[in-house]
Amino acid sequence: MLRKYRLIFLFALFAVSAGQVDAQCFSYARGVCKSELKDFVHDGNYNVTILAEGETFEIYKTFFSEQEYRVVVCKVDSLPPVNFQVIDVEGNVFFDSRKQNGAHAWDFKVESTQQLVIRLKVSEKDKNAKEKIAGCVSVMFGIKRD
Repeated sequence: MLRKYRLIFLFALFAVSAGQVDAQCFSYARGVCKSELKDFVHDGNYNVTILAEGETFEIYKTFFSEQEYRVVVCKVDSLPPVNFQVIDVEGNVFFDSRKQNGAHAWDFKVESTQQLVIRLKVSEKDKNAKEKIAGCVSVMFGIKRD
């Protein structure tokens, strides 16, 4: 019986601590990353996740024709660089931050409404390291004001 309660306690503790990490990451996105949109209007979504070195994450988003957008990728200072690509569903690469000196933002306009993929990959400092650094990464989307 005691083991059962211990298991329930550990599960509850994990759920609460995971919520705190998400809340901290959300606060980071709202407090630091949102300002990087500058004169673009935030779309209202806070896309945040915890990533470790070498991990990849993808976000699928629909972009509407004749609208100008800004995509901003932010990370906590402790993480190594996060590279991002914007690709269409057929795999055509429209933007690659590695080819743009590690840029963390990209402004663009689509000719027709389409779904694009924002693919993030955290660089690895040492591929043989036993422990990988992990931290908050945020992707923000803004729309140009008329």
